[in-house]
Amino acid sequence: MSDIDVGDYNKSRGFLIGWGALLFCLWFFEADLTKFKLMGNEITLTKNIDDVWLLLGLVAAYLWFRFYQQLPTDAFKFNDEMNEVYDGLLRWWVRIRLYLCVSKRIARKQSEFLNGSSVKVLRVEIKMHHAELSSPESTVVVHELSLTERATMLVKYFTKTTIPDKETVEGWGHGETVTVPSSIAIALKVIAVVKGVFTVSWFTDYIGPLAFGGGMAVLAIHQWTVVNL
Repeated sequence: MSDIDVGDYNKSRGFLIGWGALLFCLWFFEADLTKFKLMGNEITLTKNIDDVWLLLGLVAAYLWFRFYQQLPTDAFKFNDEMNEVYDGLLRWWVRIRLYLCVSKRIARKQSEFLNGSSVKVLRVEIKMHHAELSSPESTVVVHELSLTERATMLVKYFTKTTIPDKETVEGWGHGETVTVPSSIAIALKVIAVVKGVFTVSWFTDYIGPLAFGGGMAVLAIHQWTVVNL
């Protein structure tokens, strides 16, 4: 029995998912819970039959709390993989902003400064601000940054300038600091969670089992109330 209730994260998750899947199958197929087989012997319940779903739900609730206790400290915060997904979406927004608005503005301003020269943005380099804050001596913990710091990045533009009657000049500009608006940063974070469900293991490691096991515990207790109405 000590192996069943051992304080191990993987086993706690396995028991929670397994028990939750069993409850779902019993509910979905409307199984007869008055009879079952144990080690080859058929057992028939004769007392407190209406409370079977309550007992199953309480076991599910116990397994849920057991799993919750085994979760790592930062389980509800983005891990490195999820941070990369989120950073990728922030950079994607900046690129879209560049192609729709910024590149034309830069080209227009430089063209005016260079007396009508043709300026075209060819490439863009995006560096997250929190990456610049990191150093070998002090590494920045991304999830501890404010939303503004997290969504701030340095953007440099590689431009091609064609000056009339002269050769074409290419080079990197000084760049500018870009901060994604809070509303868009939050929306992108929601999108990152949805994308992360299918691309990285963060959701299925922590959030998925917790939600599934808790849902099955609630389902079992709800089924008990239905039976006893």
